[in-house]
Amino acid sequence: AVIVTHMHGDHCQEAPHLREKWNAKLWTLDRVVPLCEHPERFDYSAPINTYGKPFQSIQFDRILRDGETFEWEGFTFTADWMPGQTEFALCLHGDIDGRKVAFTGDNLFASTTDSRQTGHEAVVARNSCILEESYLYAADYLHGLAPDLILGGHSWVLDQPRNLIERYRQGALDLRAAFQALSPLDDYRYFFDPYWVRAYPYRLPVKPGAASPCQLIVRNFRNRPQRHAISIVAPPGLSAQPARIEGEVADESIARFPFQLVATRDIRPGPHLVAFDITLDGQQLGQLFDMIALVEGPSP
Repeated sequence: AVIVTHMHGDHCQEAPHLREKWNAKLWTLDRVVPLCEHPERFDYSAPINTYGKPFQSIQFDRILRDGETFEWEGFTFTADWMPGQTEFALCLHGDIDGRKVAFTGDNLFASTTDSRQTGHEAVVARNSCILEESYLYAADYLHGLAPDLILGGHSWVLDQPRNLIERYRQGALDLRAAFQALSPLDDYRYFFDPYWVRAYPYRLPVKPGAASPCQLIVRNFRNRPQRHAISIVAPPGLSAQPARIEGEVADESIARFPFQLVATRDIRPGPHLVAFDITLDGQQLGQLFDMIALVEGPSP
C-alpha cells in the first residue's frame, strides 16, 4: 500500500505510476480525499493538478478514518488526522524496532539540534492553516503522542524531538500573537484566513444561456452570532441569483447559502472572475474573495 499523507501534489504525484507499475494500493485519510479526487473544486495551494503530470484526479483504494489502525508487513500503524502546514494531512505512527515512529509529512520543518528553529518554515495562509486548527493542534497532538522519532517531508529525521515539539508549540503561539497585532479586526482569523467566505465549487462549470447552482460558505469564528451582507459581483454576461446574500451565522459555526450564476447565450467562453463584496456586522470590508466561472464553448 501507498499512504498519501498530504493533499499537496509533491506528496502524491507519483501515486498513479506506482499503481500502474507495481499494482500498489493507494490509501489516505478521509479528509484528504476530496482534495485529491476533485482539486478543481477548491482554491488551495499546490494541488495535484498543478505539478505538470497528465492526471487531474486520484481515486483511492482504501479510505482511512481518523484513529483507524491497520496491520502492514507485520507492523501495526495508526492514521490520525494531524493538520499543520495544511488541515488536509495525517500522521501515520507505530512502533518500529521498539521505538515510536511518527510520519508527519510537511507539518513540521526543523532540526532537533538547532534551538533557533521552531518548525514553522512553511506557513502559507492559502494552505488552510488557521493556527488553532493546524500548528497549535499539531503541537498538542505530538506532545501527547510523544514519538521517539519523527520522519517529516522535506526535512531531517528528527530523533528525540520532545524539545522541538515544545518550541513548535511556542512558535505557533508567537505567530498568532504577531498576526493578531497586524490584524485590523478583533480576531486575526478574519485577516489571515482566505476561506472564511468561499464558493463551492470554486471553479464552477457554466453553460451559455443556463443557470448553474453553487454554494456560498460563510464561517463565524467568534463566540457570538455575526451578520453579513455579501454582494456577488459578476462580470458582463453573468448574473447571480440572488445578487446579494444577507443572513446570520451562529457563533463558532459555518453556514451554507445557495445561489446560482446565470449566463447569457452570447457570453464569451472561458474563465470569468466573480467577486464577493463583504460587509461583516455592518462594516464593509470590500471584495476579499472570489470564484471562477468556467464558461463552456465549442470544442477546438
